[in-house]
Amino acid sequence: MIWGESVVAELLRGEIYFIKFPYTFDRRYPDGKSKFVLVLQEGEYFKDYDTVEVLLITSDAESKGFLTNVTIEKGTTLLKIESYVVCAQPYPVRRTLFEENNVWCAGLEN
Repeated sequence: MIWGESVVAELLRGEIYFIKFPYTFDRRYPDGKSKFVLVLQEGEYFKDYDTVEVLLITSDAESKGFLTNVTIEKGTTLLKIESYVVCAQPYPVRRTLFEENNVWCAGLEN
């Protein structure tokens, strides 16, 4: 993939992206906050949708104990520390968020 190239057509289920996540209640980030997300949907059926279902990823160690979270071991992706997929709450986000500057792929969650 070339830096700056649109990745929308290449989204795969299980891929981890760093995007500006639009849903935040923190007044310091009125336009959203950059976060890692895991893509939940892919394929021909979804290619014409204008949203993508994602799960948030956190590195907060307190998240390790929740039954609904999945651990991403350090070294299995480009994430620098052990992280956790928060599976309890999927979010629909605009597909165009994956076309913005500073979006990058951190790999596939195994």
